[in-house]
Order: sequence, then C-alpha cells, then structure tokens
Amino acid sequence: MTLDQAAQQVANSDDDSIEAGFGARWKALTRQANAHFDAEDYGAAGTLYAQAGEEAATMFAMVWNAAGDRAHEAVPMLAVSAANAANNACRQNDADAAGDAFVNVIDILVGALESPAAPKPLKAACAQHLPRLLVQFKAIIDETGADETRFTQAFEKAHYAGLAFGRTEGF
Repeated sequence: MTLDQAAQQVANSDDDSIEAGFGARWKALTRQANAHFDAEDYGAAGTLYAQAGEEAATMFAMVWNAAGDRAHEAVPMLAVSAANAANNACRQNDADAAGDAFVNVIDILVGALESPAAPKPLKAACAQHLPRLLVQFKAIIDETGADETRFTQAFEKAHYAGLAFGRTEGF
C-alpha cells in the first residue's frame, strides 16, 4: 500500500473534519510520525514530521490561492506540524531545531497577516493560532534553557502583525 493509499484509507476511516483529498496525506504522515515518536524512534519521527510540515505548507498555499476557503483546517495543520517537529527535536536535545520549527511557521503566519494579498479568512486563522504557537515556543525555550533571543524576535514580529491586522479589521 502506498502512502497516498494509506492516507485515503485513514481519511475515510475517521469522521473528523478533514475529508479525503484535503489533509489526508498530512494526517497519515502525522499519525505515522506520532507512532515513531511514541516508540522513541525520534529519527524516523523527525523525517515524517518534516514531510507532514511540507504537506501542511502545501495545504496552506492551496488555501491562500482558494481565497481562504478551509483556512480553519490548513492553519492548524501548520501549527501542529511545528509543535510536533519542535517536541521531537527537544527529545533529541536539539533546541536550535526546535526553535527553527516554530520560527519558520511563525514567519509564514506573520507573512500572511502582513500581506495585502492574503485572503481575510486566512489572516483570521493565522491571528487565531499565532498566540498558541508563541506559548508553545516559550514553553520549549523554558524546557530546554535555550537563548530567548529568537523567541523575543518572533514574538515581536507576531505582536506587531497581529496588532496591524486587528486595526484593519476593527478589533
């Protein structure tokens, strides 16, 4: 069975909100990575989490090009992918890789918030999920004892992008 066939089977076996064809491959990759993570096979988990993150980025781009339709699904996929990759990196004592996972996704979400071309539903979903990502990032920093400089920079970018979005949307 190929990964795409497995993804289709997994998507069809669940009754949650991600249907076959949208997010099914991401879900299958994430579940496989989680199984490796639970088995403490962090190398294999990291490879699969990276693939899931790439799939989430693809889904994010699709949503952007579809006027924000399904942003409520694509943005959390990206956020979960970052958190999974960061947690996996922490298990391998790699605070830099954990920080990279968060910084990369925070940059994507901030980029959408700052772009005049980004659809409003996508911007709203980004604004909704940025605070949770920042809290998770800070928890990783505290857990690993890593330098807070990257967190502070990411926080400031997210803060200003969120404020600008809120002002333009009347919040």
